[in-house]
Amino acid sequence: MSITYPKVCQSNNGKYYIDFVLNNKRYRLKNGNKIKLKLNPNSFPVKHRRRQAEVLAKKVYDHVVSNNFSFKEDSRSNELALFDRLIQSKLSENLSDHYRKTLRELSEKLREQVLINNTIPIEFTNDLV
Repeated sequence: MSITYPKVCQSNNGKYYIDFVLNNKRYRLKNGNKIKLKLNPNSFPVKHRRRQAEVLAKKVYDHVVSNNFSFKEDSRSNELALFDRLIQSKLSENLSDHYRKTLRELSEKLREQVLINNTIPIEFTNDLV
C-alpha cells in the first residue's frame, strides 16, 4: 500500500485540482466529496483557490493514511471491532477471577488508545510495564 503526496495542479481553464497515486491508481480530485468533506477550492475567490487546494491535499492525504490507505469508511471502527472481539474471545475462556479482572482493567485502557490512535502506541505499552 502506498500513496504519493497530493500535488496541487491547475487546469487550462484555471480550475484547481489535486493529483496523486494511491495503490498504483491515479486520482484527480477537485473537491473533498470522496472523503465526505465539504471543501471545493474552485468555489473560493481566485486569489484563495490555490491555498484551499493545498488544504484539500493535506486533508485527503491525512484521511487516506489514517484509514489504512483507503477511501472507505473510517477504519477505526474496524480496528475497534477487532479489538472488542479479541477481548470477548479471551474473556469467554475459563479464566481465574484475578486474571479476568486484570484483563478487563487493561482492556479498558487499551481500548481508549485504539479509539484515539487507531492503534496501541508502543510508548503507551512501555508506560504500563
